[in-house]
Amino acid sequence: ILVTGEHEDFYESLEGFSTKIMGNGVVDMRYTRLEYCGRRDKVGMYCMHLHLLGQCPECVVQGNAIVDSQQVGVTIHGTHQALIDQNTLWDTRAAGIYTEDGNE
Repeated sequence: ILVTGEHEDFYESLEGFSTKIMGNGVVDMRYTRLEYCGRRDKVGMYCMHLHLLGQCPECVVQGNAIVDSQQVGVTIHGTHQALIDQNTLWDTRAAGIYTEDGNE
């Protein structure tokens, strides 16, 4: 599976697509390539963002490739017991995998 953002002017606009799973949401993304994502200098606009999901043992981000990111590759914020495993990040312009509060 390939999820791609607009890439004609990606390096000029510094913007790609972003995701935010929040509220009562659940993410299960495995073996997918995400490319041309994230928005430079815009807080919260990351390629993959698990946001304030609380206890989420059913949340899985595994075996993905995140390529050409203008921001953080994967951000985990206020989300606990999620599985973030075997992901490859290439050419992210911020942290690859970031735990926002540090206790996730």
